[in-house]
Amino acid sequence: MYYSKTHCKHCDIEFVINNEDKDVCEQLLSKTYIEHIRSDQHKVKEEEYRLNQYTTFKSQSKCQCGEVIEVEIPDVKVKNITEEFKRNAESWLLDEVIQHRSTDECKRIIKRDNTINQILN
Repeated sequence: MYYSKTHCKHCDIEFVINNEDKDVCEQLLSKTYIEHIRSDQHKVKEEEYRLNQYTTFKSQSKCQCGEVIEVEIPDVKVKNITEEFKRNAESWLLDEVIQHRSTDECKRIIKRDNTINQILN
């Protein structure tokens, strides 16, 4: 008698198959598991699992001086990244860009580039 099992971490279901033939046992287990992962029940649980994962949200913009400005918000639940959250992140990014553009280095590079463009045109 052969015994095969697997587990679905999203649904917390264990699949166990016993059969006289090892190949049949593995095929039955595979078939059962594939049917399960195609089910609506599994898809709902998988989406719930995905939405409860944590991620780092990043938003970036390129300044006129060429510097890439980035806002990084760590440990955000995926389900909390809404359109409002994204608008707030863009606002934080705009604040960072404004702060960057007030630096002497940024002003110097933009002024240099503008001078070069005036000469070339």
